[in-house]
Amino acid sequence: MASEAGKNCIGIILSGAGYDALEGAKAIEQKRGLVIVQDPITADFPLMPQKLVANDHPDYILQPHEITGKILEFASVAPV
Repeated sequence: MASEAGKNCIGIILSGAGYDALEGAKAIEQKRGLVIVQDPITADFPLMPQKLVANDHPDYILQPHEITGKILEFASVAPV
């Protein structure tokens, strides 16, 4: 997805218990896309969000109710 969408790519990492999102987030970051991670405190399974926060530099760490607004904000200024 990152190679196709480039800087228009959005990755959202939510509650989970694995590492599979880390490589995708790094690919999105390399293409200057947007990476949003659910605040681990709000996650039912915080392992995946915690790993992203610890091993990557997400653009935003947000509570679930904040994510939609950030996506809309990004979409309104993202180049086509």
